[in-house]
Amino acid sequence: MILDDFVTADKITPEVEKFAPELAPFLNRYKLAKNPLARNNAALFLILKTVNLTPYISSGIGLPSENYAMYADRWWCAPYNLEYDEELGDSVPRKLSPKPKFLTKAQSDAAQAELKKLEEVGDAPKFLGVKVLEWAKRAPTDKRIPESLYIVYEANGWSKYGCGNNDELRQQIGNLLKKSYPRSDWTQMVLDEEKSGQ
Repeated sequence: MILDDFVTADKITPEVEKFAPELAPFLNRYKLAKNPLARNNAALFLILKTVNLTPYISSGIGLPSENYAMYADRWWCAPYNLEYDEELGDSVPRKLSPKPKFLTKAQSDAAQAELKKLEEVGDAPKFLGVKVLEWAKRAPTDKRIPESLYIVYEANGWSKYGCGNNDELRQQIGNLLKKSYPRSDWTQMVLDEEKSGQ
C-alpha cells in the first residue's frame, strides 16, 4: 500500500500469516478484497492496527511479538539522511552504503527507486492520517473509519525524532470524527481527551 506493490504483498502474505497468525483477520480481509481500492483499504487498516510495521529494516531483534498494543510512536519516521562531518563541523548528506555484490544492477536500481519513494512518503503519522481522510471521503459508511480516524488522531498528537506532532492534520481528523460520527465511541474518546486537556 505504501509502495503500491501488491504483487510482492500477495507473495509474502502466506509467510506473514505463518509467522504472525494474530494478523490473520486483517490479511483475510485483504485477500478477499474484490478490487484494488478495497485491497488498499484493507492494507491501510492492517497497518493502522499493527503499529510496529515499518517499510525500513532496522538493526537488532525488534519489538517483542506481544507488543501489538496501540502505541502510535511505534511506526516510522521519515529517514534521516544526514550525518555529522567532523572536518566540516556540519551535517552533510549521508553516503550510500556500497552495493552488496550479490545484487544485480537492476535490483540495486529498484531498491534506490523504492527508497526515493519512501522518502517522499515521509513520516507515518502524517502519511497515514492523509490516507485515512481520503478513505473516509471515499467510503464514509465503512465501519472501520471511526476507529481508523481515532488511531491517526492519536498518532498525530505525539512527537518523536522530529516526526509526528501534526497539529493541523490532527485537528482536521478530530473535527471529521465529531461532525460525521458524533455517536461513535471513538469520537467520545476524543471528546474525553479534549475535556481532560490531553
